Amino acid sequence: MLKNFIIVITFASPILAQIESKVTANIFQKNYKSLILNSNQNGTYKDYLSQSNLTFKHIYDNQNSKFSVDIMWFFNNETIDILKFNLKFINKFGNTNLGLFSQEKIYQSSIFSTGSMVFSENTFIPGIGYNTSWFNIKNLFDIKGVLFQGKFPSQTNYSEGPYLHYKSLLFKKQYNKTKLGLQIQHAVQFGGVDQNGNKIPVNPKIFLRMISAQSGDSSQPEQDQVYKIGNGLGSYIFNVKHQFYQFDLNFYFEHYFDDKSGVKMKNFGDGLFGIEIISSNFKLLLEKLDTTNQSGDTHPPGVDSYYWHGVYNFGWSNDSLSLGNTFLDPFNNRKIINNLGVEYTYKSIKVLFRGLDSKEYIPYLDKNNNKPYEDINNLIHRKKYHYIGLEVDLKNNNKVKILFSDDHSARNIKLSYSISF
Repeated sequence: MLKNFIIVITFASPILAQIESKVTANIFQKNYKSLILNSNQNGTYKDYLSQSNLTFKHIYDNQNSKFSVDIMWFFNNETIDILKFNLKFINKFGNTNLGLFSQEKIYQSSIFSTGSMVFSENTFIPGIGYNTSWFNIKNLFDIKGVLFQGKFPSQTNYSEGPYLHYKSLLFKKQYNKTKLGLQIQHAVQFGGVDQNGNKIPVNPKIFLRMISAQSGDSSQPEQDQVYKIGNGLGSYIFNVKHQFYQFDLNFYFEHYFDDKSGVKMKNFGDGLFGIEIISSNFKLLLEKLDTTNQSGDTHPPGVDSYYWHGVYNFGWSNDSLSLGNTFLDPFNNRKIINNLGVEYTYKSIKVLFRGLDSKEYIPYLDKNNNKPYEDINNLIHRKKYHYIGLEVDLKNNNKVKILFSDDHSARNIKLSYSISF
């Protein structure tokens, strides 16, 4: 039903002038999964592969209305997928969102980023959320809150997906040309069924204990009785942005935590560091992802096993896609990645370059009977990715882009043509 509605919107949008639409045709030389070409591009690198696909985006956002719609979807020769569907109802205190969850961050992510630690652009979890407006606290700082409650679809070997609970607080302060930002976010997978297919009960008491990060009663899986209800994770995000005369400098650090030791920063150093330089015709991103600490090699407090969970074996993912950083997954979660992105604009032409160096280490997939992991710093894989390309702005906001990529010695070409109407 929803897919039929979206298709109708697609063909009606040229008639309905208030709907802005964009269609992008993507053609690949080879039909294998390419992280460097498609990371954080809303599912175009899923397990079903094709040498072409079409991506559609529709936005209705009338400033005189208290209602907006944001839709994104794509199809290839095998399937149609809804990537984003958000209905927003606006009032003076904030907005209510119905549809697929989309995170709000304290800083704007670069297109070259590997992706946020908790939620990137791969989040297809439907639900309902509320984002408050920014409120000023006695001229000291501004604050806003985000609350979301959703439900995972069924996963491989899981007849019922768990629930998703998410909450976040954002703080910002402006000093002349300098902006300071802080965000604290916490997400939990809970309920659904366990790895044996047994139903995990959820009631108001369990829900309240889950929100406050407490342990469960005898109705919950054994590990949740000992520790916390569900698979909880989150991050602290620190952001500093300064406006110089001819360019902006943006710094961010997202400290990831997977349990109490991470909340107390015993895994300090793990997370995503980024420095971005932005001018009128030039963008540079330098980024480092490090997840090798994990509070140490002995449990407790270490062996945090990022994105992995004993009850939900698919971990922090949905339909085989990582919900967080694109280059991490529950079974390959200890990495150091250096990431470089460059964009130079000359008139209507953009020159693009991106390169990554990924070092993969022995992953922590269990608690190892509370024994230290030996040779934890052994490098098991090193992969390099890069692409170079051009993007040309045509008339009427149309664009054409070509990228030549090398994913760890696997070469590919991507040609995209975007039409706006």
